[in-house]
Amino acid sequence: ELNGEEAIAPAQHQRHRKMLALCRAATSPESLIATIEGARKSKNWKYSTTATYIGALYGAVKNPFVNPSDRIVSLVMSPKFSKYHAVIRRKLLTEEVNFPKAATAQQINSVVSNEKHDTSPRMAILLAWSLAGRVSDILKIRTHFININRSPKEQRATILVKFVDGKGV
Repeated sequence: ELNGEEAIAPAQHQRHRKMLALCRAATSPESLIATIEGARKSKNWKYSTTATYIGALYGAVKNPFVNPSDRIVSLVMSPKFSKYHAVIRRKLLTEEVNFPKAATAQQINSVVSNEKHDTSPRMAILLAWSLAGRVSDILKIRTHFININRSPKEQRATILVKFVDGKGV
């Protein structure tokens, strides 16, 4: 059986600790909001990032490694802070998203051709790019989940991949 800290993904646990450390000095809901707003502005967080960190703060105060009588718990659970969180969530809906640019076929070919010795990285890169898959999900695919069908009449092949594990599943 997992205890509270072990049941949390390491990255999320790190966000919890980061937000608790950032907000520990707050003495009122207003000072907690000012602390988060200060971090948002100084670090150029988008509203989506701010909402993620606020969510991490909510998660942190509900976990066993935080004492329920700790002042930060009452501040985070206050109606004023909940309203602030609602405002941030509303603002993120109108925020422009900066999508990363997709790699071109030329860039993929360049990367793949530079990997001469090991075919595994080449195959992972080609599968991730051609299937628009997350690299982490691609790396979890087992060979028996990949089916390549090549028609004898055509120079093209169809690839059928079964994703069974990962965030994109």
